[in-house]
Amino acid sequence: MNSRVDSSLLATTEGQSQRLETAAVGGVFVAFGLAAGLPGLVVGLATAAVWYRVGTPYAIAAGHVLFVGLTPGAIDVISVAIVEAALLGLLLAPAARSRIPVRVAVITTLVWLVLVGLAWLALRSQPLWIAGAVSIGVFALASYGLYRYALVTFGLIDDPAKTPTEHS
Repeated sequence: MNSRVDSSLLATTEGQSQRLETAAVGGVFVAFGLAAGLPGLVVGLATAAVWYRVGTPYAIAAGHVLFVGLTPGAIDVISVAIVEAALLGLLLAPAARSRIPVRVAVITTLVWLVLVGLAWLALRSQPLWIAGAVSIGVFALASYGLYRYALVTFGLIDDPAKTPTEHS
């Protein structure tokens, strides 16, 4: 029995090679190492283990949480850009298996840039606690939107029961 969960919502076929995802995980490992040295390599390894065990969304979440947990001196604009680019690559890797990979990659990248831009703008213009609340709110709304989109896309929503109207 395979203990790895394939959490790619974009996969159209099963058993297809995951070379791109594996290369993306390697990129995440290297990016964490470049951003934070030896502690970053440990975080990169932990992120790779999470990816292998439960899939991409959880690896991205764990990578962000563990990256923030690194020493504050390791987090600067360049380090964040390197790690975010690697995590975006991990997010985009499964898109190659979709029916419309370029469209998925472009939309995903644009949404990612908007979310990161809003978080950066909030941090630059507001106190830290407000920026954190804004970032959490924006990411929560985006996550819920993605969840609803997935339900509709995969036909997991039943039609509401038809109610009689006044004229029928």
